[in-house]
Amino acid sequence: MGDTDICNMWKSHFDSLYNFVPDSGVKESVYDMIDKLDDKMGWNVIVNDVHNILATQKINRSPGPNGVCMEVFMYCGLKLLLHLSLFFICCLRHSYLPSAFMDTEFVPLLKNKTGDIADVNNYRAIGISNAESKLLEIVILQRIQSSRNDVDCYQFCFKKNHSTGLCAHVVKQTVDYYITGGSHVFLCFVDFTKAFDKVNYWKLFRMLLDNNLDVYCIKMLVFWYSNQLARVRWCNSISSFDVSNGTKQGVYCHHTYFRIIFVM
Repeated sequence: MGDTDICNMWKSHFDSLYNFVPDSGVKESVYDMIDKLDDKMGWNVIVNDVHNILATQKINRSPGPNGVCMEVFMYCGLKLLLHLSLFFICCLRHSYLPSAFMDTEFVPLLKNKTGDIADVNNYRAIGISNAESKLLEIVILQRIQSSRNDVDCYQFCFKKNHSTGLCAHVVKQTVDYYITGGSHVFLCFVDFTKAFDKVNYWKLFRMLLDNNLDVYCIKMLVFWYSNQLARVRWCNSISSFDVSNGTKQGVYCHHTYFRIIFVM
């Protein structure tokens, strides 16, 4: 089996995985809610916003499908940052993104090296986005975070200075406490197989609308997700496919606005 055959096999696998969940009529309800909302844009993206975000970025990360590394923006002049901020404002105001901006490249990465390397379920689909789209994601994330302060104190994942590792530590401490006291401990685990891949993102959009987040933001995200086209790369072979469910998990970033939903 050649590289092209393997690439087409991955395309078939991801195509079925990311077009598995029906919208169940939620898509229409999201558009109805958007039509009824006040679409006055309440914020702008300024050069300083982009500059501050770039100051937090790390070097030597994988470039996106267009081959442009984050360092290009990190070490550029203010004129480029000005154009970038104006571009982001236009995207938000018109709820539109160029197709090249939304490019995502899926790279299958082995999860368990001691497992069956011939099993497609033993691979994680890593979505690599363009550097400029990552910047816009962070702009949106910061805007959403600044408007939300009711994060549950028991939330561990997708929360600053917290992790699922910390959650596991709390569970172990709780178990040790009861065992030391002579009690029995019973645990129940739920395995959400491919949870992110099978998310109905229309339901998440509705949750964002219910939480009164900026409608311009949500309209652009709706356009972004409903018009996304991904491709899978295997060596030098590439195959494209549509995506109608799931959120992205990436080496550099996972689509950040949906992370907020799991925190709220």
